[in-house]
Amino acid sequence: MIDLLAIDLPKLRNTIILLLLIVTCYSCTKEQLDPTMNCPAFKRGMLERNTELVASEVDKLTEDLLPVPIPLDSVGHLKNITKLTVRMNKSCNFSARGICYLCIPSNPPQSEIEVVFTSTGNTAIMSFTLVVDSAKRLRVVDVF
Repeated sequence: MIDLLAIDLPKLRNTIILLLLIVTCYSCTKEQLDPTMNCPAFKRGMLERNTELVASEVDKLTEDLLPVPIPLDSVGHLKNITKLTVRMNKSCNFSARGICYLCIPSNPPQSEIEVVFTSTGNTAIMSFTLVVDSAKRLRVVDVF
């Protein structure tokens, strides 16, 4: 039989509270949300061929995309180009797809993403190119 007088109730209460706090902290998970862009600003930038505006919106989607070099991709951004197009398609009501990766001969080589969207009732099919900058980040360099 348990001797109830021998149990230190304040200590037991504190132990139970501590255990509940630990369980609560470990059971909470921060929901990961994909970054989003300002779609009207991005479309306006594309239509006006405003590289700075397009770049500022794309930067929002690439901020966390670090290079992951692998044997067949020493630069490490092939998967990030795919992630970027997925994020663009989720963010806005248009279709973005990677046309090519490091395929445009320049120094450094450029990748191309095509975007199809509707503007004032017309379908626009436009592209932008990206390079990997000196900090190894994806950066928009041209809109066409």
